[in-house]
Amino acid sequence: MASQSYVFAGIAGYVGRPDQPGKVGIFRRPAESSEWTHVLPDIETHVVMVHPSNPDIVLAGTAVGIQVSTDHGATFKPATFPDKIQIWSFLVDRRNASRIIAGASPVAFYESMDMGLSWKALPDSGIQEREKCAFRHRAMRMVQHPTKADTIYAALEVNGVVRSDDFGRTWTDCSEHLIELAKLPHLKSSILTKNDAEGMLDGQPSCSPAAWASSAPPTRARPGTIWR
Repeated sequence: MASQSYVFAGIAGYVGRPDQPGKVGIFRRPAESSEWTHVLPDIETHVVMVHPSNPDIVLAGTAVGIQVSTDHGATFKPATFPDKIQIWSFLVDRRNASRIIAGASPVAFYESMDMGLSWKALPDSGIQEREKCAFRHRAMRMVQHPTKADTIYAALEVNGVVRSDDFGRTWTDCSEHLIELAKLPHLKSSILTKNDAEGMLDGQPSCSPAAWASSAPPTRARPGTIWR
């Protein structure tokens, strides 16, 4: 297992300036150094995760699937992965460190049972896109419920929040009250779409079990279904 600590930076191929493409992929440097190495060139990378139980394993969610490193990010190779799809998030099951869920764009979910070396597609989420924008909606962040390990919350870019109670097999939309909140004048926002609920539905920053707030007693509302 690796003893050296590293910092990783994943780089996508666009920042709103198509005339300035720049480099893409993954850069790595030792934590105590300022010298960066371009360890994964030529593949747009949206997320990098060092495995929390085995830092030799580093996963990269890219524009064309998943890349995996078994030497703490010194080298990468394609994981055994069924589709050519953008990957934006990872979640390690705290009960079983070998089990990982990946979130994609268009919104879909994948599962690995061997620390990310090989993957299978989970059943179609059935999640509908509320608004069309410049890109397909993305599963940006996922979090495991602190006391119900089979429950996952996923924050979707421009598409709200969804919940799974069977670790990614089926999903339920949790965004109704976010849309209600968007009716408040100071919470209206529309940049990519014509829907001024867009800002409240943009799950890009984070998704945390501490973020939900129920305005009804627990016997009347499930956690994550009522927001304020």
